[in-house]
Amino acid sequence: VSILIAWALQRFQSSPGMDAGTVAILLDTKTESDPDDAVPPDEFEALPLDVPMMLEVTINKPPHPGRRYRRPYVAVWLSDEQSFPVRTILLWVKQSEKGRRWIPDLRQWHRDDSIRRKSSVLDLVDAVSGPTRSYGKHRAAWDGNDDWGKPVPPGTYTLNVEAAREDGTYQLTSEKIRLNDQKFTLDLKGNEEIKSVRVIYNGILSPAN
Repeated sequence: VSILIAWALQRFQSSPGMDAGTVAILLDTKTESDPDDAVPPDEFEALPLDVPMMLEVTINKPPHPGRRYRRPYVAVWLSDEQSFPVRTILLWVKQSEKGRRWIPDLRQWHRDDSIRRKSSVLDLVDAVSGPTRSYGKHRAAWDGNDDWGKPVPPGTYTLNVEAAREDGTYQLTSEKIRLNDQKFTLDLKGNEEIKSVRVIYNGILSPAN
């Protein structure tokens, strides 16, 4: 796993065209059948990751995950102090035509993206989405840029984590964070769909800084 992570980061730093969605896919190397088998947080935090932000998202295991279990749709994005969405960091949805019909179940992300699309023709579902994930621990990276590929300036932002699952629940967690040259690690409160989210910010807003 460590070798693959180093390879992904090397490609990220040497390829200007590679966005955070690509890095997130490369780094999502461990999908456990049970969250209890996941990499311990201390081991994850110790990894030498030269990207502005790493996310560790743990999807909850339902009490009785039978054959009818459906993986949740999950979105994580940053919005600025005016509540404008500046970057969708990850979007895990079913990418078939039928699956796309349920993206509006991510109510807040869909509402925010509708606002964003008034000033942009970029389709984030095509640009950054990835397939749904099963319960367990998953990793993703943010490159420090906004949805237009420009560096996000220092300031106060809101990190939003939203999940919706068929025959499950709808959950939204939002946390204000300060992005500058100060490193921090933040653990967001879990819920019925998302057991936990660990945010590791490295105090840099782009790999070039």
